[in-house]
Amino acid sequence: MHAYIWIMRTTVEIPDELRLRLIEESARIGERGYSGVVARALNEYFSQHSGSSGIDDRVDALFGSQGDADAHSGVTRSAWRTGRT
Repeated sequence: MHAYIWIMRTTVEIPDELRLRLIEESARIGERGYSGVVARALNEYFSQHSGSSGIDDRVDALFGSQGDADAHSGVTRSAWRTGRT
């Protein structure tokens, strides 16, 4: 059995004060970088906020709400493109 862990590097802009606090917290707990602190903070945030807004129920309620004819019409596709720009 093989397990793969995918890690993505990304750039996030944060205020200097928060970056300083990240560096301080990382040093306090003996970590060289602050990626671990950020990952733990994000995990904690999402575990506390997942599903709290009821978004899953709202998305499920929309399933099938648009008929096939509407979904495939040129007018609808044009409206989607306009809304995305």
